Amino acid sequence: MRRKHQWELVKNPEWTGKTPQHFTESLCHDHSHFVTVQCRCGEQMHMHQTAWERVPETQGIASKCHSCGRLMKFPPSYFQGALAAMRESGWIA
Repeated sequence: MRRKHQWELVKNPEWTGKTPQHFTESLCHDHSHFVTVQCRCGEQMHMHQTAWERVPETQGIASKCHSCGRLMKFPPSYFQGALAAMRESGWIA
């Protein structure tokens, strides 16, 4: 079966079965919240809020895979929506 996108959103396996904790920052390099995406080649990457927060919500975002170099195109407001869902479910503040 062919996937619609060159990437897919990846859930954090360490959060499975745990209660949301309203994290105020991440433990990753710049401490901003992030979404993990996986390229078709299997490479997983963090897309940090600081990298896209100034992009207008009406514009899409593109990023190259760190492994295969494939261009991944994300629709307008995709990352904003993903973080909004994480806030709504209580994972991030």
